[in-house]
Amino acid sequence: DPGTATVTIPGGTTVVPVATTPLSKTLNLSSNVVSVNTSQSNNQVSINAFFRDANNAPVPNVRVLFGASGDNQTGKIGSGNTTVLSDASGAASGTYAPGAVSSPTNGVTILACWKVS
Repeated sequence: DPGTATVTIPGGTTVVPVATTPLSKTLNLSSNVVSVNTSQSNNQVSINAFFRDANNAPVPNVRVLFGASGDNQTGKIGSGNTTVLSDASGAASGTYAPGAVSSPTNGVTILACWKVS
């Protein structure tokens, strides 16, 4: 049912319009390889999820939760367990920073779970 959804946020409430169901979903990383971090480094990659409708128009307000698997549970998603909304260009963005423990080649998978309402 298209309309609006009320989302409770610490410090108040805001109304976020319900997104159109996207036809095209794309997940891109700024790099496929990132070095582990030490106490003196801050290596990370940008994560971008893009959503388009049947007319190839951007879909704003898609709720996205980024995650990672296979990283020895030492890496961190910049948004943590917080849902990110796609913007007017249909993009939802985040970051992934590996921990100090290396993983096998192609061992880490970045995930983007999405929902329109």
